[in-house]
Amino acid sequence: MIIFVASLLIWFMLAPDYSLDNIIFGVAISLVSLLFSKRLLPRGNSLKAAIKILVNYPTALFQSITLVFRKPNFTAYETKVPENRIDEFAKIISVTLTPEEIVVMKEDNKLVVHGVKK
Repeated sequence: MIIFVASLLIWFMLAPDYSLDNIIFGVAISLVSLLFSKRLLPRGNSLKAAIKILVNYPTALFQSITLVFRKPNFTAYETKVPENRIDEFAKIISVTLTPEEIVVMKEDNKLVVHGVKK
């Protein structure tokens, strides 16, 4: 029911006027969104989920702020691309199979490798 009310309120905020046909169309669109949400969203206590989001929001905010100001946990370096295509493929595979590293792109005859360090 919350989805119906929320979508109806959004419809009324975006509506250019409050004519009868616009209200009927808003109710119809809200019913459609309610039907889709009943089919797609998992069943459960939505109030409990909303409370969990509100309780965990300060933690997520703190982590995002510290991520901005802390030393990064990733590395990036470039390595020369081998001349042979088979050697190049082997180099990419060996870097990709190295834990916490991946070849992101190839540019200017160099492989750009990104990694995550603990």
